[in-house]
Amino acid sequence: MDGLFRVYAAFLIVFFSANCGNTQGGTISEHFDGSRFFNSEKEDRSGEYTFIQRLRWLRSMKLVEWPEWIEDPVRPRPPKKVENGELRITHINQATILIQISGVNILTDPIWSERASVVSWAGPKRVRAPGVKMEDLPRIDYILISHDHYDHLDIATLKQLTKKHSPILFAGLGVKRLLESTGMNRGIEVDWWQEYDSLPNDLKIIFVPARHSSGRGLLNRNSTLWGGFVIQSPSGNVYFAGDTAYGEFLTSLKERFGGFRLALLPLGHYEP
Repeated sequence: MDGLFRVYAAFLIVFFSANCGNTQGGTISEHFDGSRFFNSEKEDRSGEYTFIQRLRWLRSMKLVEWPEWIEDPVRPRPPKKVENGELRITHINQATILIQISGVNILTDPIWSERASVVSWAGPKRVRAPGVKMEDLPRIDYILISHDHYDHLDIATLKQLTKKHSPILFAGLGVKRLLESTGMNRGIEVDWWQEYDSLPNDLKIIFVPARHSSGRGLLNRNSTLWGGFVIQSPSGNVYFAGDTAYGEFLTSLKERFGGFRLALLPLGHYEP
């Protein structure tokens, strides 16, 4: 089985997966037409790439030599917490980031699984260990889920974290149904610009727009809402963008929140 066929096979597995029942019902808005969500940028509404177009895109890519494994040096264990006004960031892998701020521990898009896939035996496979072992995490109070793609919403990881820490999980509209179907009942759904202020030390969590997409199978594309998060703090705001392209919404973020103490932004990486 050559490398290109493996790419196609993994791609087909993900897009024809059985997780296709998360369509959000609710009020029509500027980014929801009653069955599907869409980006706020007008140029994105003319239509998205078809499945065949995506296959052609993969076929046109030149495969590169990829390492089997990269061994990283051992990193220090994060502290249990930081005090009021302090901020500490630990990048673990992908978009998994431990944000420790004013006595609260927040984890973003956690994934500790070997693969980011619907199955354990195919799909994108990690080549380096997470920067922090799961057992070395401090108590996790909140988890922020930017969208439902497999490399950002990993059910196996979330179930382990929920069992040990019982955190509150924040995610966009439509994702709560998926979480509850796997036994996680502490999920809170939020729409763009919706805030949650029941945090200690005057912290707030706000779900904000992003320019991206969602879907865990071929039949449920954009049936749940994607986005980023702003953590408002008296000592400065933190922005976690999730996955996003550039868009006019970034101007809105500046107008609403002013400056940011820290912005966590994605870097594109497109090798299959």
